[in-house]
Amino acid sequence: MMNTHRHRPAVFLALLLIALCSCQQSASDDDPIDIPETSVRAISVTGARWIVDRSVRELDGGRADCRCATATDVAEGLPPGDSESCVAVCLGARGYLIAQMSETFTNRSGADLLVYEWGSGRSGIDEGFSVDVSENGHEWIRVAEGITNDPDASTASIDLGSVHGHFLFVRIVPAGAAAWDEGPEILAVEALHPSVSLAR
Repeated sequence: MMNTHRHRPAVFLALLLIALCSCQQSASDDDPIDIPETSVRAISVTGARWIVDRSVRELDGGRADCRCATATDVAEGLPPGDSESCVAVCLGARGYLIAQMSETFTNRSGADLLVYEWGSGRSGIDEGFSVDVSENGHEWIRVAEGITNDPDASTASIDLGSVHGHFLFVRIVPAGAAAWDEGPEILAVEALHPSVSLAR
């Protein structure tokens, strides 16, 4: 009887320590993984139709000294903010551009995509375009219709809204360009929220 009473406090303390450790482990398992935000950039263009080697129109205050580039230039990195050179891909009225990103991206709070277009912020004209996203490059979801650059910016911010998934491809098509027009002049594509995966 004495031995049983003596062991009860030790058994209680052991059980209490196990319960505390289990609680701490459970809490840490529920905590979100702290992964720094990095942008996802286009690394290749998997499909495109564009205007080649057509001069950009003259504008008030001078002309943008550039000519339409090839679609692969979109995957060469983001354009410097003060760049005077133009490597824009001119989509014309019936062109399109499909960019594969460096990794999958997803929907989080705020803007999810940035499309850099040679608009009024770079002495050009803000041209309308639409944007689709895809997980596999075949099935597309439209996330922006007939948009232009944000006010006083050379980028159009796109919120995926109610669209969720892990997307790898971005498609850009002109909206409202005339047949003789260069249409939207795309410089780069950037996703702001990479998907979190075990491989990361």
